[in-house]
Amino acid sequence: MNIRLSALLFLAALLITVAGCGSAPVVSDSEAKAIKLATEADSEFKAGNYQRALKLYEAALNVDYSYENEYGIGVNIINIARVYREIAKPEDAHRFLEMLLENNTPPFSLPNDVLAEAAFLNGLIYFEGGNQTAAAKWADTALNNCIKSCTTAGKIYNLKARLALDKKQYSEALLLAKKGAELNKAPEQKNELSNSFRIMAKGYENLNKFNDAVKYYTSALQIDKALGEGQKVAADLMGLGTTFLKEGNKQEAQKYFQRALLSYQGLADEKGIATAEDMLKSLNVNDSSP
Repeated sequence: MNIRLSALLFLAALLITVAGCGSAPVVSDSEAKAIKLATEADSEFKAGNYQRALKLYEAALNVDYSYENEYGIGVNIINIARVYREIAKPEDAHRFLEMLLENNTPPFSLPNDVLAEAAFLNGLIYFEGGNQTAAAKWADTALNNCIKSCTTAGKIYNLKARLALDKKQYSEALLLAKKGAELNKAPEQKNELSNSFRIMAKGYENLNKFNDAVKYYTSALQIDKALGEGQKVAADLMGLGTTFLKEGNKQEAQKYFQRALLSYQGLADEKGIATAEDMLKSLNVNDSSP
């Protein structure tokens, strides 16, 4: 979830409400400036212009500090951490997130949804760095802050499910991912819903329940293709390939590994290309991709 987007939607709803009452909407110059900067930063982030996004988020944060906008401060610290994650600077990401979560900086209370998002992101980055203990700690912290209509809950359960997968606790991973899927039904949560399905597929694959694995990999693939999520499309295709291979159907496995190879080539993902090629070689099949 992009918390800044939630803040903008809240502001839009507020303006509509005020206008409906016959009063002119009032937005301070500082608030308008912070929103403009953060919106520009979101666009740069989506375009992959991370250094530009970082500068804009920092500028928005400074404006929010100037008039003590607690929500905006929390959101932009999280957004800065997101940038550091993308540019492979996890220690900087942790430093900013733990300002909110541990160091009482800024020195005032923040909304629970902001704290839940910060703790989730901190846990995810620790998970990606191989620190399962810290990841589990922050996943629990995120869930503890996720109250009432918290929209972060689904991806927190997905993170906990991934931790269970890593421990080869496949039945537990399935339960957690199913809970995540139940919570990721909103249209704006399709990205996380595909993650839930992919985790479920991996759980079923490792429990040798191949029909179920194919079902959920296929469901994840449909969502990821619609969203244009190339890395996830490739992962879904690889999952389908390994599932058919375990089932003993080399012909189907070959098709999916070849499709995954094409996807990785389109992404210029050298590691993914090598993995797909290795799987094709293990089948003693020549690569017939262009």
